[in-house]
Amino acid sequence: ANGLLVYIAWQFAYYLKVQVLDKEKIKRRNRSTESRKYVTSFIFLRDQKSALGSMIRKAPQRHQHCAFAAIQLGYTVCMLLLAPLLYFSPHAHFAWLLFILGFSIWNGSCFYFEVFSARYQEQLRQLQISKDLADDLGTETAP
Repeated sequence: ANGLLVYIAWQFAYYLKVQVLDKEKIKRRNRSTESRKYVTSFIFLRDQKSALGSMIRKAPQRHQHCAFAAIQLGYTVCMLLLAPLLYFSPHAHFAWLLFILGFSIWNGSCFYFEVFSARYQEQLRQLQISKDLADDLGTETAP
């Protein structure tokens, strides 16, 4: 119950800060041509091409923050219910840690695969441009 009260206080403070106090500042910064946008956790999750992002986008525009808060509430309740099991059961705790480790390894490997494959593709593109320039120069100087 205390954990849920902490969550509700945090969620209220987050909403107040992002949707009331800094709303115009965030909109102004995100409309600017500046490369650094102000991405809140709500914007980040809403824009994800995932089931959670889809759930938020399906809600009417004015209720999307409520959908975001409901998703976070569901996650918080699940984690609060899971905590006693993990605390009192060493086997469940160990299994949870293995799950977190596996998930972290998977996320990390996917990230690096995307980053390094993009860099490799860029190198191949630059190599192709260099080859095309060399071919063009070679045909222009041929007698």
